[in-house]
Amino acid sequence: MRAFFYALLILTAASELSVHGDINKPPRREVTLSLTSVFIPPNLTSTEDAIIYVGGILPDSCYEWSRAEVLSVTPFEHDLRAVGTHAQTMCLMVVKEFNEEVHLGILQSGNHLLRVYSKEGEITQHQFHVN
Repeated sequence: MRAFFYALLILTAASELSVHGDINKPPRREVTLSLTSVFIPPNLTSTEDAIIYVGGILPDSCYEWSRAEVLSVTPFEHDLRAVGTHAQTMCLMVVKEFNEEVHLGILQSGNHLLRVYSKEGEITQHQFHVN
């Protein structure tokens, strides 16, 4: 009988946490993430969605990948910013890698320039060709 009451107590506590657990989530703010790698496949064509691959390191357990913001300044110049979120709470000091696909859309044939903005304010440029 005692085991039954312990099990009931544990199930009640677990259901309360699952129902109300998101109430106490710490607030998150958007941040710019730094990328350590940008891979642009050499066989991009003007008939398909141009997909590139980016990677980086999240500095602690409170950071998460959110999205990539791509702005086409001209048909041949594109700006990229990796956006993440950071929870404002206590964090584990562990680094975590991320690798993501970024869709640039259908691009015109010709030489293109991709500018990547980092959280430190640095800009790296990558030139590529679309067939």
